[in-house]
Amino acid sequence: MTRERDTADRRRVLVTTVPERMAEIGAVWERLNGAWAAMFEAYDDDEVALLIAHMRRTVELSALQVTALREGAPSVSGPGRA
Repeated sequence: MTRERDTADRRRVLVTTVPERMAEIGAVWERLNGAWAAMFEAYDDDEVALLIAHMRRTVELSALQVTALREGAPSVSGPGRA
């Protein structure tokens, strides 16, 4: 990855991938994947469903909060259970 200061806004740093190094990044994730797979294999189907539902609600709430911040609105309550 490369990092460069944004010429229009000095507070920002632009990060871009370097295509020639993508295989290297993939190799790192491949090494880490086994531990993640083992962790998830320990859960039964109901537990996995709960984790997925939680992650989805977290993403939804984050999106609502970002929108509220951008609009200057007060904090919003989280999405309900599906």
